[in-house]
Amino acid sequence: MATDKYGNIYVAYDYWDGSSGHMIIKKLGYKQSSWVFYKGWYSSGWAFTSRKMAYDAYNNYLYIAYDLYDYSNPTYRVIRIKKINLNDGSYNTTTIETDPDGTGGEYYRWPSVACDYGYQNNWAYVTYEYVKTNGEVELIIARSNDYGASFSL
Repeated sequence: MATDKYGNIYVAYDYWDGSSGHMIIKKLGYKQSSWVFYKGWYSSGWAFTSRKMAYDAYNNYLYIAYDLYDYSNPTYRVIRIKKINLNDGSYNTTTIETDPDGTGGEYYRWPSVACDYGYQNNWAYVTYEYVKTNGEVELIIARSNDYGASFSL
């Protein structure tokens, strides 16, 4: 869940319809009493999970970090970020990480996102876990200094 500088509230949720994963964004407008559909995506054979949101007040962007996994092999996961421009509704998707060993044995999961609000450096950050085949877990932190177009460790 996130709020924007105008008092609107955004929430993301996902569901599986038997063959596709869906991620839905709903919006509760300032001083409104009912949620309305804002954006939605689906992916055949893949499920969305672990949705986290952050708001960039300087640019009026909404970032959503999520874990997309193969429904038939839940350890084959992809970490992605969607950046929505709340001024015009446009969005882009950036893949942060894919399956590190190509087999689903090692995988990434549970992303979170935050924005560093400042006049000179409006950076976005994403954290996620890297699960290794031996069971060890590392916390990864990546930063974007180009408004979510790319992330570097």
